[in-house]
Amino acid sequence: MRKVVAYELISLDGVAEDPDAFVEWDDALDENLGRVIASQDAVLLGRNSYDAWSRFWPGPGSEIEPFAPFINGVEKFVFSSRPLDDEWTNVTPVDGDLADFVTDLKQQIGRAH
Repeated sequence: MRKVVAYELISLDGVAEDPDAFVEWDDALDENLGRVIASQDAVLLGRNSYDAWSRFWPGPGSEIEPFAPFINGVEKFVFSSRPLDDEWTNVTPVDGDLADFVTDLKQQIGRAH
């Protein structure tokens, strides 16, 4: 059974901004992020995250290691009831129930199982 993992970063004041407005990043965060993404083979995104990330990661953020090569290459499932505006590689729009989709996804073979 495939594992679904939530990975979330927020600042001390509870605000997470655009992808280029990260909190102070250090080697420990890089190391942790590297461990987390090493076992991931898909990412689930909401529409707002997709809109911001699809403009940043393939363009201005494309040189940021280790996340840019990962997020630009990994399979991405985007939950939205509207068509996606930006083109980004390996994106599948999902217009349906999140719980049903995740239940089905967990039944598939994946790297993180």
